Amino acid sequence: MGPLPTQMQGFSCPSCSNKGVLVQVAQNIPLFGHLVIQTFSCKHCGFKLNDVMEAEFHAPTRLEVRVNGKEDLNVKIVRNSSATIEIPELGAKVEPGPASMGFYTNAEGLLERVGDALNVLLNSAKGKELDTAVKVLEDLSQCRQGKKPFTVVLWDPYGNSKLLGSRVVERPLSEEETRNLKKSVQLFESEKK
Repeated sequence: MGPLPTQMQGFSCPSCSNKGVLVQVAQNIPLFGHLVIQTFSCKHCGFKLNDVMEAEFHAPTRLEVRVNGKEDLNVKIVRNSSATIEIPELGAKVEPGPASMGFYTNAEGLLERVGDALNVLLNSAKGKELDTAVKVLEDLSQCRQGKKPFTVVLWDPYGNSKLLGSRVVERPLSEEETRNLKKSVQLFESEKK
C-alpha cells in the first residue's frame, strides 16, 4: 500500500475565496519518478483543480512524437499543468492558465479533448470561424482513425511532462524558449494562525 494522502483544510478557493480542501499524496511511479498528486475542491462553488507534479526538478524540455497510424495512438502523455501541448497539423494548442490542470492520457485521448473543445466552439462559431472548426473536426476524425499523421509537441518550462513511446524526441529548451512560454501558477492561501 502506498503513502496515505495528506488532507489540508483552510485553503482559499481561487474562484470564490471560501475555504476549500487540498489533498496531496506522494508516489514513486516507475518511468515517472517521485510525483505529488494533488486535488483541490471547494464545496461552496464546486471549483476543482487536479494536478500531477514531480517532486523533483528538471531542466526545461521540449518533447515531440509523430503519430503515423492507429498503433501510435497509444503513445502516453503526462502533461503538467504548466506545460503547453500542441498538435501543429490541427492548429491546436493548449496553454496553461489560472485553472490549468495536469493530466495523463494517450494520443487518442488528447484528440478527444481537442474535439470536445472544438464542439463547444461550434455552438457559438459563425462564418469563417465555423468553417475552420468544421474542417479541423474532419481532420481530427481522420487522425483518430489513424488515417492522418500528426505530431504531439510538449513544451514544459519545468521539465515535468512526459511522452512515452519508442520514437519520442526530447531536447532541452533554450532560455528564450523557456521565457516565452506561458506558465501556470497555482496559489492557495492558507488561513493565518
